[in-house]
Amino acid sequence: MVGAVGAMTMIAAYPKLHSPYSFTVVIPALLIYDLNLPPFVMRVACVLPLVTLYLAWSFAFLKSRFKITLTQKVVSGLLVILSAVFNVNSFGYGLKYQGEFHTYIMYAYNISLVLGLSLILWANTKKPSFNSYISFSVVLFAWLGWVAFPWLGELI
Repeated sequence: MVGAVGAMTMIAAYPKLHSPYSFTVVIPALLIYDLNLPPFVMRVACVLPLVTLYLAWSFAFLKSRFKITLTQKVVSGLLVILSAVFNVNSFGYGLKYQGEFHTYIMYAYNISLVLGLSLILWANTKKPSFNSYISFSVVLFAWLGWVAFPWLGELI
């Protein structure tokens, strides 16, 4: 799921509402662009760092009680703050290059997914379960791969 959503961030030829070009996938793409890989292989290669981090995150913090750890909460909170700072600083570029509608939709996506993360965290705090633990990790990394740091500047 994390890989599929991460690959969707660059499915269009340039940033669109369904393809926000999140930096967590775009940066690896820019680094391997000169290899001239076929499009499918390129999409898979670009999300490999994200999927690897997701797997390491999910298994490194896995506890027998399936409770989201303090470390996970702190790191997730920092990622949310970094994304918010990034989005606020990119606002002017978003308006100039992608337009008002696109920029506000990117913000709506981010707010929705962060609210979803918060609800999953709250549910896990009330009653830790395997489902809420894995859901938190999947939503966090899918958000990072798809829209947490959307491209809001000049076209690539």
